[in-house]
Amino acid sequence: MKAISTLLLIAGCASQPAQSPQPRCEQTVGNGVVLKLDDAALQTALDQARHDLGLIGGAAEVRLGCGTWRGASGTADLATGEPLALDAAFRIGSITKTVTSTVVLQLVDEGRLALDDTLEHWYPGYPGGSAITIRQLLSHTSGIAEYSTQSSFLQAVAAEPLRVWQPRELIAYAAAASPRFVPGTSFEYCNTGYVLAGLVIEAVTGRSAALEIRERVLVPAGVTHTWLDGSEAALAPINHAYAHLDSTGAVDLSAPPTEVSHLASATVGWTAGALAATPDDLVGLIDAIVGPDLLSPDSLAKMKPAPGAAHLITTDGADFGRYGLGLIELDSSLGPAYGHGGDFAGFLTYAIRIPAADISFVVLLNDHRHIVDLQRVVAALGDALGAPRTMP
Repeated sequence: MKAISTLLLIAGCASQPAQSPQPRCEQTVGNGVVLKLDDAALQTALDQARHDLGLIGGAAEVRLGCGTWRGASGTADLATGEPLALDAAFRIGSITKTVTSTVVLQLVDEGRLALDDTLEHWYPGYPGGSAITIRQLLSHTSGIAEYSTQSSFLQAVAAEPLRVWQPRELIAYAAAASPRFVPGTSFEYCNTGYVLAGLVIEAVTGRSAALEIRERVLVPAGVTHTWLDGSEAALAPINHAYAHLDSTGAVDLSAPPTEVSHLASATVGWTAGALAATPDDLVGLIDAIVGPDLLSPDSLAKMKPAPGAAHLITTDGADFGRYGLGLIELDSSLGPAYGHGGDFAGFLTYAIRIPAADISFVVLLNDHRHIVDLQRVVAALGDALGAPRTMP
């Protein structure tokens, strides 16, 4: 009888339908789509995307109005096999530009600076500076040469990778090169413009750009593990980062990964690319910048791309959207998305917010393969949320 009772118990258990875990929260957006914050589904999507793309490691965070998911996948250090952790920072590269632009626009809000002021007014002596405006620096339409591609600069970095660069030293390489085009007549992505914007911030305020960024953006945004690397003390350990290089140092994606964290000082980017942040801080930053608290409605509108703005096309052919003043806009099935991407010494990062759906995504990779991989990971996370496939 005991055996029969046990058998019946087992059979009874087996006949019950399997229970799937319930999403932690659900959020209905304006077009009637129901987004489901399912921790297991999102982690599986991140793991699968990392595997499919052949990436060493990645972290991501999705923040809805109803809750937040964050996850890590893969390896932080190939030498030790240490798994990637969420409390370590990534160099976020050109997402720094969004923060720098925010500070400039705050100074505009305060009446201390105008977007149509000339570069000559705030940084006298730069070649052609009387015909270049602050707006053109921020929109990549100044025609100024790019310092980071000058052969003499690359040779100097190769000779002394961890040299601490001063902003004016970076600018000197661009100033010695010929302009790319007449200011205002074309678009070309340019780090030089954002280093100059940092110098303009210092000229207007009489204080360091790092301090202005901290007090005007980082503190109000409530982020505590973000800093302008090379200008401030580190606030978190930084992940290892990898690239795929041939024997000459050129990119070769068929080559095994090489750690490149030591190949350049963060000071080569300064206010164009030197910020480091943890995943949680990065989502806090993009939420604050695209939100209503840091800028006036007028300045936030100016930061967003104007109709007909140029598209930022990456070196691997990805269309990252229309470019405004340090802020990119692209279309998604949930409404216009705003944010920026970053690319620095083995790190690839991406932060976007979709205000109409009250959702933010950040993706941070420590393996430099394809910049478009960032969008592929976001699309996979969007699928896991139940969003239509046309995610950015």
